[in-house]
Amino acid sequence: MQQIEVRPGLKLLIRDFQPRENVALTFQVEFLPLVFSFLVSGTIRNCLRLGLWKKEFDFVAGQSSISSFSEMAGTAEHPAGQRMRMINIWISPLLLNSFLEGESGQKGSKTLMQYDNVDYNIGLSDALFEQSNLKR
Repeated sequence: MQQIEVRPGLKLLIRDFQPRENVALTFQVEFLPLVFSFLVSGTIRNCLRLGLWKKEFDFVAGQSSISSFSEMAGTAEHPAGQRMRMINIWISPLLLNSFLEGESGQKGSKTLMQYDNVDYNIGLSDALFEQSNLKR
């Protein structure tokens, strides 16, 4: 697994492996930031537990997910002989909040990154807050 810290609070994780035998990874985390996951190839059999809640599901090539949990436990099973390639992007709540605070007078939008002179923005429009009566 490669782990690249793009900037403080923003990590890119790249996994590319092919187990020779069935592998079951058990995990327990107390804090999980906002995570974007993209499974490029393979299948992962997941069993997640959060308190009394339990969910089993397969994560298959071509699927993606967005998740964030204050605590989580479970297992991830990888079948033997199947190449698994996955990309995760982890964003800390503090960094995400800084994007949503805005800059240069533009409320709710901030540049996340720039690639080939194109800005990629993340944010919420003021209209969303006005329509839903949410407060910043």
